[in-house]
Amino acid sequence: MMKKKVIFWIFFVLIGSSLYATDHSGYIDSDETWMPEDNPHVIIDWVAVNDGIVLTILPGCIVTFDAGTHLDIRGHLVSEGTVTDPIQYTSNSSSPVAGVWDGVQFETSSTGGSLTHCLFEYGGDEYGMILIQCDDVSIFDCDFSESSNYFVEVWFSKTVIIERCSFDGCPTYPVSVSMGTVHNLKNNTFSNNTNNAIEVKSGTLPGTRGYRWVNQGVPYAITAWVNIDPGAVLNLDPGCIIKFGGDEFIHVHGTINSVGTQSMPIVFTSLKDDTYGGDTNGDVDMSIPQPGDWRYINFWADAATPGSFKNTIFRYGGAFSGGVDEGMLVFHKYPAEIVGCTFEYAQEAAIRYDWTQFPGEILYCNFNENYMAVDYNSGIDPGNWINAPYNWWGHDTGPYDPSSADGYSNPDGLGDRVTDYVKYWPMLIQPYDPNPGGTLGVTLIMPQTMYTAGDTFYLDAVVNNPTQTEYDPVYLFVILDVYATYFFAPGFSMNLDYYTTSAYSGAYQISILPRFTWPSNAGNADNIRFYGAMTDPEISHIIGDYDVATFGWQ
Repeated sequence: MMKKKVIFWIFFVLIGSSLYATDHSGYIDSDETWMPEDNPHVIIDWVAVNDGIVLTILPGCIVTFDAGTHLDIRGHLVSEGTVTDPIQYTSNSSSPVAGVWDGVQFETSSTGGSLTHCLFEYGGDEYGMILIQCDDVSIFDCDFSESSNYFVEVWFSKTVIIERCSFDGCPTYPVSVSMGTVHNLKNNTFSNNTNNAIEVKSGTLPGTRGYRWVNQGVPYAITAWVNIDPGAVLNLDPGCIIKFGGDEFIHVHGTINSVGTQSMPIVFTSLKDDTYGGDTNGDVDMSIPQPGDWRYINFWADAATPGSFKNTIFRYGGAFSGGVDEGMLVFHKYPAEIVGCTFEYAQEAAIRYDWTQFPGEILYCNFNENYMAVDYNSGIDPGNWINAPYNWWGHDTGPYDPSSADGYSNPDGLGDRVTDYVKYWPMLIQPYDPNPGGTLGVTLIMPQTMYTAGDTFYLDAVVNNPTQTEYDPVYLFVILDVYATYFFAPGFSMNLDYYTTSAYSGAYQISILPRFTWPSNAGNADNIRFYGAMTDPEISHIIGDYDVATFGWQ
């Protein structure tokens, strides 16, 4: 309906402009109201609304611009159309092209304004079709098309609101805003834009409050480094996709809560990565994402409550910079909660803990083709271990851990590397699947049936837990029962009669016991049995016993 009106109005302008046009140019020094009966209102040269002055444009007005002209708001603009009588901003040319007029510009001295049910087309030559350099501008239910630059560009403003608008056919990013404005973009639609994303080009999220980034169906493209102040909390909606340009990053002094769902994860990746969010950089598959395309999300020592990362995917970050802060996630003092995430293609570390003073925890994550999975600064007090059980390290042999300084080592591991003081047992020996289906159960597995002195053995389990809430644990009990006749050499003892671990929702195969070597001084044991059971902590009883496995030594 609105498009039909546009066609009618353009026809009206072309036929009747010479008879009925109301020309405008120069300074507006007193409050002024433009009325639809004076249509079309033609900007024949630049128009400036001076400081302290209010320009009101009534519903149904048609504002046209001669080539190269603009409307400069140093005071205040009220441009509030209605569904049936929108306000149109367009070219005064009989054959308009994108960018033929400049735009509507809110200067730093402006007290802002309101734009409701407005149609913008054919502008945006030097800057955006709307350029905002002040606070207190609201844009609701407006339609934008045919610009040669941004539709809306916001410089360092914090109280600009853009809601329920449509942005169609921009040759660059349709909306470009600073970090402090992103949370005020909601329920907008984007289509046919070359860079079909919301550009976040710089700026700081100020402290002492929470902010929410809404999933609007297109990525957020971070094209310059951004900052989160102490006390500021950034909450990301499930399904949000954040893409970084080259060497860009987020400095965090506050909090990030990146809590996706299993069906709608949150993604941090390269601007070149078309797997999530499509062709955001508009190069039609000409660029290929590479490890190190972006730097990091860096939590500084004053980030006392860094937040949570759940069901979040990290790809192609962790750029090598010659310094110590090399990882897709970097923590300098306080670690964040990390559960159910995926880390892929980091040039350096997927996660780096640099002088953290508190133990971190990483649960049910998948690591894949990172130069290093977890980098724990060796100068840290080893009492603050990184607790990282139940993760898939990229191979069923586990992570590559060549050092035994912490008592752990896995030099034959073919997965991503970990440093000392990363407690990776028990570990998944297949990728974690958060949506297993099927019925509750656990199957115990032994890789061979007979062991001789000096053999290494370990116990695996295939766990299927489809009934629990995401990451709501049940507990897996494993009982080792040495029975029948057994003989031990003098001085030998074996303490493996009971083992307990947590089993979260999902389907996965897990090594639940560290590798254990049957001592050479041990005598013969007829056999050893393993019992598995699962319990639900909410109902506190055994759900069932599964697959008693009997194996023997000789």
